[in-house]
Amino acid sequence: MIFTFILIGLFTKLLTVGNIGSGFVWLSTQLGITGSDFVVFTFIASTIISMGTGAPIAAVFAVVPIFYPPGIMLGAKAAVLVGAILSGVFFGDAMSPSSQVINTTIDTQDP
Repeated sequence: MIFTFILIGLFTKLLTVGNIGSGFVWLSTQLGITGSDFVVFTFIASTIISMGTGAPIAAVFAVVPIFYPPGIMLGAKAAVLVGAILSGVFFGDAMSPSSQVINTTIDTQDP
C-alpha cells in the first residue's frame, strides 16, 4: 500500500510539474470543449487511472490536482466536477481486477 502511494505521488508530481493542466486547457480551447464536456472527459480519465492504481484513495490524490483546476478554468461547476472525479475513481476501482477492496472482499469469503 505504501509503495502504491509513493508511485502515485511521483506520478502526480511529474504531471503537475509538467503543467499538464495548462495543456488540457489549451487543447480544450482549441477543440472547442466546454466545461460540461470536460466533466465527461474527467469521469472517463478518472475511471481509467483508477483501474490502473487499484487503490481509490491513491487515485483521488492523483486525479484531483490534474483535472480539477483545468475543469474550473473551462467553466465546469465545481460540485459536478468533484462528483465526476469521485464517481470515476470509485467506478474504475470497482472494475479493476487489482482493486484492494475487491480482493479483500474475496479473501474474507468462506470457501
